[in-house]
Amino acid sequence: MDGNPNMIDSLFVDDDKIIFIDEIGRLVRTNRKIFLSQKCFHTFRGMAHSHISRLKNRERIGNRSLLIQKYGYDVKDASHIVRLIFELKQIMTEGDLNLTRNKEIVFGVKNGEWSKQEVVSFFEEQMIVLENINKDNKSVVRYSPDEKKIKKLLIDCLEISYGSLSNIGFKK
Repeated sequence: MDGNPNMIDSLFVDDDKIIFIDEIGRLVRTNRKIFLSQKCFHTFRGMAHSHISRLKNRERIGNRSLLIQKYGYDVKDASHIVRLIFELKQIMTEGDLNLTRNKEIVFGVKNGEWSKQEVVSFFEEQMIVLENINKDNKSVVRYSPDEKKIKKLLIDCLEISYGSLSNIGFKK
C-alpha cells in the first residue's frame, strides 16, 4: 500500500519470469492494480531523487567505482533513475505497469549509451512533467490506495491458507 517501487515491480513482473506461484500469488497478481495510487508518485520520486543525488555527488557503492572509472559516472544508478521515471509515468498516466516497455532504453543507459548530463537532463525534465501530472490532478490512479479492497484481498488470502476466518470469530 505504501507504493514501494520494489514491491510494485514484483507485482507487475512478466508471467514468464515467475518461477513459482500459488493460488494466493495468482489472486494478488490478479488484483495488483489496487495497489497503484498517487502514493507511488511520492515513493518512486523519492527513490529517483536518492539515485540522482548519488549520481551527482559521485557516491561510490561497493564495486561501482569500476563503473565510474569506465563510464565517468555510475551507470547502474543512472539506469535506475530512468527506469523509475518511466515506471512512474506509466502508473500515473495509464494506471498500469509494463516493466519491459522501455527495457532497451534502460539497458542502453546501463551500458553507458547516455552521458551523465543526458541522464540528469532527462531526470529534471521528466520530474517537471510528473509534478505537473500530480499537481493538476491528471493522474488516472486513485489519490490513496483502496484500503478496503486491499484488506478484503488480505482476508481472502488468509482464508485460502487457513480456511474460513469466521470459525475463529472474525467478521468481515
